[in-house]
Amino acid sequence: MRLLRSAALAAFVATLPVQAAAQTTGNELMSWCNSSSDPGVSSVPEIARSAVLNSRCSGYILGLSEITLQDKNLIGLPVCIPYQASKDQREKVVRDYFANGRNQAYLSLSAIYGTAFALSLAYPCQT
Repeated sequence: MRLLRSAALAAFVATLPVQAAAQTTGNELMSWCNSSSDPGVSSVPEIARSAVLNSRCSGYILGLSEITLQDKNLIGLPVCIPYQASKDQREKVVRDYFANGRNQAYLSLSAIYGTAFALSLAYPCQT
């Protein structure tokens, strides 16, 4: 079942439009998510910058995942996140999806695609 679902997602990716320049890419999202100060750096501006970028990451992922709580759908993919799934769990799902090396092709696309695929795989709707 999981293999069939992955194949369906791959087929869906082939139909995606070329990304517009104004969209946030997976690469940009991951740069926000992975932004952290070097522990040896005590520069307040650098620490503040890191906090802002991490907040962008969380806000992007949680914003999209909140939509699915109501609609059970994200860019046409079924996503059924249980209400007990924490914000941290939902964010981890997306971070792990981009970080595992198997999904690097999605990094150059709009981040909404990788986010939707990650959430759809982690939280499938029961039929």
